[in-house]
Amino acid sequence: AMALNSGSVGRVTVGNEAVYKNLVTVPELIQYIREVKRRLPGIPVSTSEPFDIWLKNPQLLDEVDFVGIHVLPFWNGIAVEDAVPWAMGQYQAVLDAIKARGLDKKVVLTEIGWPSQGLQRQGAVASPVNQGLFLRNFVREAKKADIEYFIIEGFDQPWKAEFEGGVGAYWGVWDDNRALKLFLHRALRIN
Repeated sequence: AMALNSGSVGRVTVGNEAVYKNLVTVPELIQYIREVKRRLPGIPVSTSEPFDIWLKNPQLLDEVDFVGIHVLPFWNGIAVEDAVPWAMGQYQAVLDAIKARGLDKKVVLTEIGWPSQGLQRQGAVASPVNQGLFLRNFVREAKKADIEYFIIEGFDQPWKAEFEGGVGAYWGVWDDNRALKLFLHRALRIN
């Protein structure tokens, strides 16, 4: 509680893909969100779910202070050349759902990214070039639209291969040796 009073916590998310993974029901998640809000007055509270969970369960929009969405075109089989417009469309669909309920809430992309290697999923191909293309184009569009986002993820995590297949280990901006990936030097204009 002391850290919260000193301003070191800016916002809280309750769960991460908990509804998507069938860990809780929507009514259960709403109760957890309400409990956290009760215990943390003045701290913005939300949850993070794929964009379609929010669209299928708009009552969640009523309960949160901001809306944390995951938009991962690769997992949805979207080809890299169509991925940024598709991602921006999902972002807009959530904004429209918020407005349709008469609400005014910020949408934060709590997961956005592209893997650098692994399998192909429909039209989506995991490769270093595609990771660089997607991130460069997405970052440019997000800046224009003033969208807050978190790229998934900082570092490759080889242990995820056991749970998410070969592609799950390679979403990092840096590899598992903490080196910035070659195609991201140019894509993110980092020297």
